[in-house]
Amino acid sequence: MRIPSPGRFFGKYRGQDTYNWNNGYHAVDVLNGRVYDAFTPKGGELIADYKAHWEYGDVIDFGF
Repeated sequence: MRIPSPGRFFGKYRGQDTYNWNNGYHAVDVLNGRVYDAFTPKGGELIADYKAHWEYGDVIDFGF
């Protein structure tokens, strides 16, 4: 799943400015209620915990 242009919509991620991400999106996997990306622990994170790492994570909608 891609989160398009994250800096424009979701603000900072784990305290990092995402406006300068050069690929224009952030890729994640969602499996069994857990989110996995390049920054989550090996076991992923619960969706609510993952969203809490974004400045405006409350607007993230994984579509389920």
